[in-house]
Amino acid sequence: MTAHALSGDRERCLEAGMDDYLSKPLHAEDLRSKLKSIMFAVGSPSTAATASEPAIDMHDALRNVEGDRDMLQQLCMIFHSDFPRLLESVRSAVERRDASYLQRSAHAMKSSLMVIGAKTLASTVFHLETMGRCGELSCVEEVFARLEKQAMSVMETTAELANGVPSPESNNEEPLILPGRKGGSCDSISL
Repeated sequence: MTAHALSGDRERCLEAGMDDYLSKPLHAEDLRSKLKSIMFAVGSPSTAATASEPAIDMHDALRNVEGDRDMLQQLCMIFHSDFPRLLESVRSAVERRDASYLQRSAHAMKSSLMVIGAKTLASTVFHLETMGRCGELSCVEEVFARLEKQAMSVMETTAELANGVPSPESNNEEPLILPGRKGGSCDSISL
């Protein structure tokens, strides 16, 4: 957004790397339209997953359970059995193009994903949740297709973790320092 509204200002701003251009005075509908076009760009870097990102961020997952590998294993078992139902709810909302149901279904799925450290998939699901909240379903099928691809990797990883979270000795990762529960001490575990 800029106060510069002279001839050629738009082009200079876009050449400088701006995503779009909006000059003052603002008009609500123009702003809304620009925000939607940026928020719901399917191929935008902020919503695209990269192949190098793990399905489950073990550091976050273990932090969420205060380093308790048994608890993480149990959560992965629960997630692995519940996720197909959550996925079906989102799929149904997408197929029916029901924005309100999509928002609620995606929100429930996102919460489960964050607990187990599936940040990339949670980001895609958040995109769907936002689309439902805003009633903007123009590219919902494309985002759902990305969700399905990412979900396969998360399901494979949670199946492995449901059979046992790797012990500190089984890999060479750096230790994670967790705040102690009592007395301010710290516990150290390896990931």
